[in-house]
Amino acid sequence: MILTPCISRAHKGILFFGLLCGIVFPVSMQTNKALASSSVPALSPEQSQGLRWTVEIRTEQSGKPAQSHQLTYSATPTALRIDQPDNKGVNRILWRLDLGKVYAIDTRTRTYQEQSIKKILSYQGFSDLIGQHAGSNPGDIHTIGHAQETVAGYTCTPETYRHKFRGSVVGMINGDQETVVCASPEVRGFQALQSFRKHLLAMGGSKMKFSGTSSAFYLSISRDTRYKKGFIIRILNAIGLYDASKVPAFQKESSVVRNVSQVSFAPSTFRLSSDYRKALSLPQAGGTP
Repeated sequence: MILTPCISRAHKGILFFGLLCGIVFPVSMQTNKALASSSVPALSPEQSQGLRWTVEIRTEQSGKPAQSHQLTYSATPTALRIDQPDNKGVNRILWRLDLGKVYAIDTRTRTYQEQSIKKILSYQGFSDLIGQHAGSNPGDIHTIGHAQETVAGYTCTPETYRHKFRGSVVGMINGDQETVVCASPEVRGFQALQSFRKHLLAMGGSKMKFSGTSSAFYLSISRDTRYKKGFIIRILNAIGLYDASKVPAFQKESSVVRNVSQVSFAPSTFRLSSDYRKALSLPQAGGTP
């Protein structure tokens, strides 16, 4: 899953697209069934100015081997494409705000599924899913580092957020979280991503609680979460109604931009050609493992 920092609205905004892709298209192991082919038109040249960046994501959880993978994002004010070549099944997600659609694409079988953006944004609890463990507590601590770092050719100053969270159900899962972010407002082409996010949030209306936009591009984010089992979890485990071992002791996630550049995209970058066929189901969904 793509990292979704949970300390502020700005942090949730920068990488929430990946989580969206993970909940929009349910996983299905059914056989592909192709329907009539369809065509998604290309963007006009004036809509094709934007930003491209590649992110290396690493996750580590107690009791499980560490995993790493790469995602490449391509963004314009009205479109976003997410590519993950090593993912089985769906390996491309295409957002077209001008068409009001999101497409989950398997480029190997040349099949896809589509969903209305307005329907996605209307899901019950959508904002809560994005902002899991979000919120602020009196004990939260924010510190700014002194030494600058260089990430993908840009300098940034690390900021650390220490946050104590409580589960949405009292007594279930609590924990401590430390997030370190390094961001720069100087990234060329960042305005395209800001515009995309602004337009997407506007489509969500009042349901989108995190309506702010960030003034900086996040070059790296690392998050270390230490979980604590609440009293309800312990009681349910004791009487055999819940397996407390499902709650990890810790989870570490990191996301580092390896390269970023301002791009004049070919109009076909955000196009789905007519030889792609709509499928009733796809072998694997989400765009991320």
